[in-house]
Amino acid sequence: MKEEKEKKVKKVVRKTSKKEIVKPEKRTLSFSLVEMVVIIIVVSLIVSVFSGFLVFKNYNYFSNITSQTSKDTNNKKLNEFIELYEELKNKYVEDLKGDELLDAATKGMFDYLDIYTNYLDVDTTTDLQDRLNGEYKGIGVEITNNEEGLVEIVTVFPNTPAEDVGLKPKDLIISINGESMIGKTSSDVANAIKGNTSLKYITLVYRREGNDKEVKIDLSKVIIPSVESKVLEENIGYLKLTTFSNTTYSQVEKELNKLENNNIKSLIIDLRDNTGGYLQAARDISELFVDRGKIIYQLKYRDGRIEKIESISPNNRNYKVVVLINEGSASASEILALALKENYGATLVGKRSFGKGTVQDTSILSNGSMIKYTSAYWLSPSGKSINGVGIEPDIEVDLTKNGDSQLDKAIETIK
Repeated sequence: MKEEKEKKVKKVVRKTSKKEIVKPEKRTLSFSLVEMVVIIIVVSLIVSVFSGFLVFKNYNYFSNITSQTSKDTNNKKLNEFIELYEELKNKYVEDLKGDELLDAATKGMFDYLDIYTNYLDVDTTTDLQDRLNGEYKGIGVEITNNEEGLVEIVTVFPNTPAEDVGLKPKDLIISINGESMIGKTSSDVANAIKGNTSLKYITLVYRREGNDKEVKIDLSKVIIPSVESKVLEENIGYLKLTTFSNTTYSQVEKELNKLENNNIKSLIIDLRDNTGGYLQAARDISELFVDRGKIIYQLKYRDGRIEKIESISPNNRNYKVVVLINEGSASASEILALALKENYGATLVGKRSFGKGTVQDTSILSNGSMIKYTSAYWLSPSGKSINGVGIEPDIEVDLTKNGDSQLDKAIETIK
């Protein structure tokens, strides 16, 4: 992925309550053919991870798993796992489903690796894909479950069907196409809105200030905004990036052209709290400023091989650039910040960045879930690694409670 980065995906950890152990009566163990096939596949996956094959870039996670593992080791691990599986599934004090145990085993396998290597369930995968693709078929809202457990609209994106019918933040979603959404999760509501791709519109009931209202909303392609711009004092352009999705480059190009048509003399690029996203997006945006032939970043693989990624586009910009970073600036944000600093002479203002110097690839599994695994380290144009360290700004500024002291310093610096 972008590279991934995406916001960071949290690992799923199954919590179990401590209960008194009671030995039940002896049961007869039996498994269907499907269960045995699934068990064999998952155990093979576990063994393959310890063999180290997962970290290869673009490695097909499920191809030839069994053939990559020695027969003796495979048989031993398989027998051990089946024994554990049988004991837990048949003797645990509470009724356990086999697929839940297998899911837990899969998640545990990823817990063994670095924090950026994750197993994502179907809902989490869908949310991440929407965010990183930068577009989806829907109505154009962000939703969450509020303290009362109701699904509440958090954000209404501009120029979307939701905005057209007058939906606003804080509105509660009560029903969709006649089905009550009371007691549903935000994922349930999202699936009800965009799960059926054949639908052209939905009928939605929302509650505002105690009053319910029904609206008919068209379903259309929604571009998730990830860039905003404005002209500040003394013709200083301001460009804020919230993520690096598939549509971020086109949005940056559009907003940058608008700023330049308004005769900006300098530019502030705000990457604060931007946790990253697609590596290609960071590369494309860097090429708007980095001269052809100059290195944007480097990739270091497990075998020590280093790949240098150079700009292939000409650059005709020469105005002053300041980049705002903070503790939430990570991954693709750090790549862009260092590319502009080392190749364009940009000044970095704010606080030390997060320090994520790794690249992740992804694979979608047959059931719609995803694995995201670290495949390489990235280095700055000069070969510097910031992994676990972050980027030290040229001018360090704490953010004050009142106003935006970091932006104020950036404006002062760029004048």
